[in-house]
Amino acid sequence: MSKKSEDNKCVLIDTNIFLLIKEGFDVIDNISNELEEKYTCATVDSVIRELFMLAGEEKKDLLVSYIEKIFNKCVVYTLSEDYEKENADIDLLRAASIMKIPVITLDKELIKELRKEGIDQILIYKGSDKRIMIR
Repeated sequence: MSKKSEDNKCVLIDTNIFLLIKEGFDVIDNISNELEEKYTCATVDSVIRELFMLAGEEKKDLLVSYIEKIFNKCVVYTLSEDYEKENADIDLLRAASIMKIPVITLDKELIKELRKEGIDQILIYKGSDKRIMIR
């Protein structure tokens, strides 16, 4: 990434938010436009793995090209050595807890777990107007 890390805050993005590209919403392009501050896109490798699995199911070309965009524009963290067993929620929770950064997700269970871990600010995609809101 060409931007300095001190100029941007980092936010972790869950699989379900990246999948909004199928509805025409590109979170990577809209993350800073929707919020008052600049945020750098980040995710974990297990989210990428989930996207690859889902790309085999429908809209394959769209998801595969979007995964390429994620690699070009986002920081992708690797947290687990056992790639077959860790799911994205566990990795996102672990990364958010360690780095004390917000997560953009639609997953209600993940939101509950993030709150239990003391992650203060959770960013959530909300509604058909395709907005990212701070909650």
